[in-house]
Amino acid sequence: MSINYTLSKEDFTNFRLKYFFKTKVYKLWLLICDLICLSIWFITLKVNYPAALTLIVIILINIIIRTMLGPYYFKKLFLTKLNSKKYNNLFAETKITINENCLNINTKLSKQNCNWKSVYALYDINNYIFIRTKSQIDMLIPNMAFKSFKDKELFLDNIYKFTNLELKKSYPTQIF
Repeated sequence: MSINYTLSKEDFTNFRLKYFFKTKVYKLWLLICDLICLSIWFITLKVNYPAALTLIVIILINIIIRTMLGPYYFKKLFLTKLNSKKYNNLFAETKITINENCLNINTKLSKQNCNWKSVYALYDINNYIFIRTKSQIDMLIPNMAFKSFKDKELFLDNIYKFTNLELKKSYPTQIF
């Protein structure tokens, strides 16, 4: 069985950034911001600044970082990374073929084979199938790549047959 699709940069960006704020990377960054603010507050207590005023200012700074600067910074970082030549292949016309030995991924820029042992996660999230591999080839397949719901089910059934994976419905948190 094979499918053809082209993933747009805009769709990919919207998909990844929609779930980014639930990832471990972002939560770790928030923890670091909290620890920095807490450290600043303890330092200001040592030098006899008004504790209440300092705490209010630090909370406001933390809120600004969490709501404005953090999302802006990570979106800019993500788009910079995405615009590098390394990711050109992601937005080329792609053909994925399933056979007994592996997933064949063909684009105009490359041909890759992922054996079934390397496929370790399968997700169905918001009109996309997301396949993760140990060889760091992540495939985001839009549902519109399938002619019908039946084709999508057949595609997933073939993957189940070769990998024994369960379909997950939530975004992976250990990804950037």
